[in-house]
This record gives sequence, structure tokens and C-alpha cells, in this order.
Amino acid sequence: MALKPQQAKFVTEYVKDWNATQAAIRAGYSERTAQEQSSRLLSNVMVQEAIQDQLDAQQARTLITADRILREYGRIGFLDTRKLFDENGALKKITELDIDTQAAIAGIDVVTTGNAELGVGEITKIKIADRKGALDSMARCLMMFNDKLALTGANGGPIEYRRVQEMSDDELLRIASESGD
Repeated sequence: MALKPQQAKFVTEYVKDWNATQAAIRAGYSERTAQEQSSRLLSNVMVQEAIQDQLDAQQARTLITADRILREYGRIGFLDTRKLFDENGALKKITELDIDTQAAIAGIDVVTTGNAELGVGEITKIKIADRKGALDSMARCLMMFNDKLALTGANGGPIEYRRVQEMSDDELLRIASESGD
């Protein structure tokens, strides 16, 4: 069975920005019920399949895949800076660098210095892309980090949150003594 036109419109809108509530509104659902409708739509198997189809088509069009993104991050994160120099320690020309090393370069500045009397020289500054950022991104893609900590209150219940200004002095003293501070 095919999606209804409004469901299909929701899928098209959802893959634009991944905001389900706004996608529901743009697809013509009521603003008042958009959050509920978007939740219902995202749990619909046919809608999920249509979203996946849209993603597959997007990857085919753009050739941007998770593998390609990880490969590009890898070029930055695992750059061997020794590859920038020849056997005499001189900086290689950009055309002499392998593609992985070229991909990790964020910018090159060449500054001419000196004068006719002292001589003229060039200073080349190479800016390497953010290695730590690339490594962190790869680790997140591979789910090596647990960025979402599960926080629970007493007896596994929800955490109670109240502003300090709303608490009495007795409550503040009790909390401080329980926490050991």
C-alpha cells in the first residue's frame, strides 16, 4: 500500500531538516497536533521505509555515504605530517603530496619577506584540519562515546529539579549534608 499524499509530503519535509514537528506542519497537519502526528508518523513502518528510500536516493545522487565521510575524517585524523616533507626536510610542493595528505590540509599561506638589499624569501604556512575534531567525529560515528548519560533520581525515579531560590534554608542544609558537602 502506498503512502497517502500528506504522509508522502511529511517524508519529503522531514528529510530536509530532521525536525518531525515542523515537517508535520509543513505537510499540512495542524500546529496544535503536529508533535503528536509526527510521532505517530515516525512509528509507521511505511513512513520509515519511505524515509529510508529518500536517504538511499540522496546518497546515490550525492555519492555521500557514511563510509566516505569516515574515510575523509580518517585522512585528517591519521595524517602523518612527515609526508609533507622530502628526505632533506624541505616542504614538498602540493602536487607532490599524496591525496590523503592533500585532503588533510585546510589552507596554505605563502608570505614573501625581505627586501632587495637583504634578499627575498618565502615563508610557507600550512594549516592542518582539526585532527582532534576528526577523531572525535569518527569515534561518535562508531559509537565509542556515550554522550547521553542516564541520570536518575532517588530509587531510580526522575531527578527532582528546583531552583535554589525556591528552597528554604532547612532544605538547602539537608541537601548539603546528604551530598557530603
